[in-house]
Amino acid sequence: MPITLHASPLSTASQRVALILHELHIPFDLVPVDMARNAHKSAEHLVNQPFGQVPFLVDDDPLTDVIPLFVAPATTTTATTEGTDNATTTATTTTEEGATEAPTPAATEAPAPATDEATPGAAEVTPAAEAQVTPAAEAQATPAPAPAADPQAEPPATPPFPSSRPPTPPTEPKEPLTIYESRAITRYLALKHLYTTSSAKPSSQSGAESGAGVGSGVRGEGEGNGQQVFGSRTVVPLVPSPGDLGKWTAFEVASSVEVANFEMFAGRIGFEKVYKPRVGQEPDLAAYEAAHAQLGAKLDVYDKILASQAYLAGDTPTLADLHHLPLAARLFPAGAGDLIEARPNVKRWYEALEGRGAWRGVRNGVQSWGGEGEE
Repeated sequence: MPITLHASPLSTASQRVALILHELHIPFDLVPVDMARNAHKSAEHLVNQPFGQVPFLVDDDPLTDVIPLFVAPATTTTATTEGTDNATTTATTTTEEGATEAPTPAATEAPAPATDEATPGAAEVTPAAEAQVTPAAEAQATPAPAPAADPQAEPPATPPFPSSRPPTPPTEPKEPLTIYESRAITRYLALKHLYTTSSAKPSSQSGAESGAGVGSGVRGEGEGNGQQVFGSRTVVPLVPSPGDLGKWTAFEVASSVEVANFEMFAGRIGFEKVYKPRVGQEPDLAAYEAAHAQLGAKLDVYDKILASQAYLAGDTPTLADLHHLPLAARLFPAGAGDLIEARPNVKRWYEALEGRGAWRGVRNGVQSWGGEGEE
């Protein structure tokens, strides 16, 4: 398979990546990393994950020709001036750096040479001097008028926004792409899915109808609005189009909320009450209680946000929501499920995420997956 995930099957960071692979219906091979034997600290592992952590992912078929999202044509300005003989001239200036103003037709008479009116006779030319002016010199001294613009000619085509340039077929085998850090991996996977399944034209459907917000507005190897269908299951994008700055910013805000206001506290709760007992260590109850109180205060804010929208970035799920699942699910065996159950909007949000088929494929541990079946 083109995707290989090097991971520890029960690691929450590994589950985070495997969850997105299942969500996007991307088959992958798992290479288990035996952390009990410090395989994550081996020289071979450190080449690909210099911090000695899990997971890292290798894509043997990376997307090598990403479509530009912003293609801005050169803008033009038109200036109209009136000559002394009432003839009108038009000059078009291109704003690109280094461009110059094109000469334009002036009045019917050639402009007189500049003279110093304060010096009598300065503009006079003697017959002898006039005889020395060669035809070549006259040609150099008189600028040729620019051809008149054809009023029927169409203006130069403006590149579409975004560009609809199709990807360039590779001329030689691609180099595998290795990525570490779970959230960076999931962003790559979601953007690759978006670019390779989307149309150059934004979807005409509303966000509620399409299930994915606006269309991505980019074109890759496929067509559509970022959706793929496997059997009766529709796979929708997990990130908005970066070309829609408003939706992309809302997604980034929600992503930052997960990292800054959830992960550190939920992670501490799971570490003290799930991981430590698993490896025969005693939990630090003071650290557990502190993290429980801090996460409760954060989830109070979540409950307010989710009172007016279904998910953290809007009305459709994104990576920002799904990234919560591995640690949120671990709150229950850690004895902290009340943090979710006591807040109605958080509970409704969590149950919608936890009930997704992709989570069922990874909640008991990550395994290689061939994309078979319907989740």
